[in-house]
Amino acid sequence: MAFNIGLYIRVSTEEQALRTEGSLDSQKHRLSGYVDIKNMQQQGWGVVIDEYIDDGFSAKDTNRPALQRLIKDLRKGRINTVLVTDLSRLSRSIRDFCGLIDFFKETKTQFLSLKEQFDTTTAAGEMMLFNMINLAQFERRQISERVTLNFHSRAMRGLRNGGATILGYKVEPTNKATLFVNEEEVPLVDKVFRTYIEEKSIYATAAKLRSENIPFKGALGEMWNTQTVKNILHNHSYIGMREVNKGNKTKNQNELRPYEQYQIVPASWPAIIDEATFYTVQNMLADNAKGERSRLKNAKARTFLFSGLAVCGECGRAIVGSTGHGKKNNIRYYIHRPLEGKPVTCSVKRYRAEEIEAALEDHLLRVINQAGYLNGIEKSVGQSILANKGTLVAQKEYSAKSLEQIDKDIKGLVRLQMQTDHLELQKLYSEQLIELQGQRKITIETLERSSAELSDLIDPKKFVTDLHEGLSRLQMAWSKATPKMRKSLLRVVIDRLIFQNGEAQIFYRQIDIRSDGGDSAKSRNQPQNVLVDLNTKRKSQKEGVRNPPLISDSGKDASSNDLDGLSGMPTHNLKVSGWYIGKNGCGGRI
Repeated sequence: MAFNIGLYIRVSTEEQALRTEGSLDSQKHRLSGYVDIKNMQQQGWGVVIDEYIDDGFSAKDTNRPALQRLIKDLRKGRINTVLVTDLSRLSRSIRDFCGLIDFFKETKTQFLSLKEQFDTTTAAGEMMLFNMINLAQFERRQISERVTLNFHSRAMRGLRNGGATILGYKVEPTNKATLFVNEEEVPLVDKVFRTYIEEKSIYATAAKLRSENIPFKGALGEMWNTQTVKNILHNHSYIGMREVNKGNKTKNQNELRPYEQYQIVPASWPAIIDEATFYTVQNMLADNAKGERSRLKNAKARTFLFSGLAVCGECGRAIVGSTGHGKKNNIRYYIHRPLEGKPVTCSVKRYRAEEIEAALEDHLLRVINQAGYLNGIEKSVGQSILANKGTLVAQKEYSAKSLEQIDKDIKGLVRLQMQTDHLELQKLYSEQLIELQGQRKITIETLERSSAELSDLIDPKKFVTDLHEGLSRLQMAWSKATPKMRKSLLRVVIDRLIFQNGEAQIFYRQIDIRSDGGDSAKSRNQPQNVLVDLNTKRKSQKEGVRNPPLISDSGKDASSNDLDGLSGMPTHNLKVSGWYIGKNGCGGRI
């Protein structure tokens, strides 16, 4: 039986720069050559189905896109043999390697390494295999420890270990490990500290800096906000000190190694803020943080079912829960996530939580019983998948042809470079090769992405069947669930909600119902089809009903065209007073 082979190729950025024999092209050539030789020795030995290339990923864990795609293809049975140049390409962690070996056994996968050709079916072969991966893990940890100790030594001497420059300083041109004072920006730093002492609030400080048009130094598009102000106020660099292992500040120092412990040491650059001012600010920050923790601890917990699921379709900002103060009691809203200095300009700025939660909950609990609704979903999903499949196939074919042409161009340039002794021509060929290598990397990524998306396309019938099952289980658990449990249940069925122009669209998750009766809901990291379109309607007061039924007996839209008498309605958000289904197999207000 011929082996269906997947070539796994990996190289880290450091290895690619330092070791020519470890390059991606070299690994691919060696693996392809091995397959060719085996086929010459034994006709029909195996065929290479796909290449799985992780360019610039460490083997410290399995969070690598190409490796995850390989695992997925093994589960599907698309390939049954994994071929690598050596064990360290696959993993440098004993725990991960053991897991992969067990997975290979479970899926009856043949695993071959060109460098370490051990017979893993014998006890001695398996022992040698694990010894080799143990050495690979030891090598990785040794390198990590050397780098960590070197960084720690530099930090203890008050030197920088890279990173962006901060307001008030510039990098020393002759020694990038240290800083010198930027006299033009010193008044800005002093302004931030003095403003905070006056305002006694980070939020108020940021607002005042923005209102006074104080220049901001940072990434494009950033501005003065609570985070950027907090970063400056907490930074010990302004008093000529250097924080070492800042990430371990809150950990138990007695449990850490000496080179992992948090310390504050003199920096190699001068101070621009006096210590009295700096520590006054630190005490104020600590008192404010303590007060905020106390407020949050004593505050009444409120659950917003759609926080973390909903986004605005106009601006892309997350929709989050918020509480406002009414005349008699607090009112729950869904609002755009506040971003300082970036006001909300969308047509609908906030939504009454009770109204949309009730409408969407009712929809999810009743939609399963509406005749024709799931058929509409199946049709909608099928049409979308068909259109998407054609695009992906065309993209994959185009990328494959482009990759083939790029490989030909690279071989031609290498041949020309080897045939000439002219230095200028060699330099020109090298520049062109670097450019082609960049194009090749992008093309491979596009090819892998389109291949992965093609293999991930769902079966509309199975999708609808699983969705029906998931909704049924949600319906059974809903009535007895706490608000927090309901929030978790919704995430089993819903992938995301998009609010736009007073409308809401539901994107369902693809639900995997296991044969043992358990649920395993997973987001497939692919665009899901819009399955429900919830259009906003205003409730008419003419009927004199405060809470009219959400679905009419006929299943059609309740009359909402008569807008007389709306002048007495609350003005918080007229567009979201009612919701109805408008597409995909069923109509009717919900």
